[in-house]
Amino acid sequence: AVIGGGNSAIDAARVALRLGADVTILYRRLRPDMPAAEEEIKAAEDEGIKIEYLVAPLKIEGAKGKASHEQPDAIARAYHPAGSREF
Repeated sequence: AVIGGGNSAIDAARVALRLGADVTILYRRLRPDMPAAEEEIKAAEDEGIKIEYLVAPLKIEGAKGKASHEQPDAIARAYHPAGSREF
């Protein structure tokens, strides 16, 4: 997973996909709040990158400096009045 919604996050996700990774972008707000350029977001989605909105990792586990598992969770919303999402 790539955490964030800016152009750097989009770029990292697209490169990881091209290198063979199964990529999901995790972003804590809604799509209109993403600072990445709209054309970059669209290109990433067109390439098959999944984007999960209103989520943030609770914990990143790893060994020897490498992350091995991300655990996204819904955020009960200050950002989104509709409430949290379930996974």
